[in-house]
Amino acid sequence: MTELFLAVVLVCLSACTYNAQVVRLDPVVPELSAGQAASTKNIWLQTQDVRLYKEIGHRPGNPGAAITTDPAAGVVLKSKVAQILQAKGFRAVDSEVPDSLTLTVDLTELSYTVINEAGQSPQVKIRAVLKVVAQKGPDRLEKSFEANQERKIPFEPVAKSNEEWINETFSDVLKAFATDERLFTFLNGDSI
Repeated sequence: MTELFLAVVLVCLSACTYNAQVVRLDPVVPELSAGQAASTKNIWLQTQDVRLYKEIGHRPGNPGAAITTDPAAGVVLKSKVAQILQAKGFRAVDSEVPDSLTLTVDLTELSYTVINEAGQSPQVKIRAVLKVVAQKGPDRLEKSFEANQERKIPFEPVAKSNEEWINETFSDVLKAFATDERLFTFLNGDSI
């Protein structure tokens, strides 16, 4: 009887790990001190999720079990970048206004890749990349920010672990953006 019970539990657990997963995307915006805020300036904020595929990746135990996000990554990106700008003393606006700066932030990669090398434990690599273009008049600044995370996975990770790792990586790339002195010096109108 115990063997039958264990078999049923194992089948149920394996069925859960092989299903597609929808990650609740909710990266953490870094705490920014009030001293970093400048006088309020309008910034025409344009954000896009420019990835070719909206799937982040696939579960290790089943290549057909896709990992996707809800809400959509582009929606989360716009909200979080606007929060960062506000903390830095800027006001994100949806259209160009006189004397406004333009900031374009593209999510070029948000990926979850399983790496299986012979003789080693499988690994998960999570990567997030932002391409940022700031423009004021004829002056332009382009930067890229990336965050990577690698985890050894001796067992199939549960959905909660995947969600945490993906959100940590997205949080890390947003922190790199938020703490870049050169970018915010440019946006404040100071020489770089």
